[in-house]
Amino acid sequence: MTVLHEPVRDTARADWIAGVAEKLALREGRHDMARDMEIMHWCREAATRFTDARIQAFVPVLVERIVGDRIRRDRIGRGCAPAVMERAGR
Repeated sequence: MTVLHEPVRDTARADWIAGVAEKLALREGRHDMARDMEIMHWCREAATRFTDARIQAFVPVLVERIVGDRIRRDRIGRGCAPAVMERAGR
């Protein structure tokens, strides 16, 4: 891969990460900008685990599951009520 292709790859990566983060934030239903940014951070963090994965097609699904689990653990740890996504049967 040449250097010319890197910005496109980074842009595409940023787009799907933002999409996954938005999807998870909407499922949670809190409409809290700080929480949305936290979810975005968790998605970026989880995505870095797969930067060298040979097959990238499944990475968004893996990131969504990793961060979704983290959201559930965080809510349980804080003693919060089930999130909208959990009540909806996810």
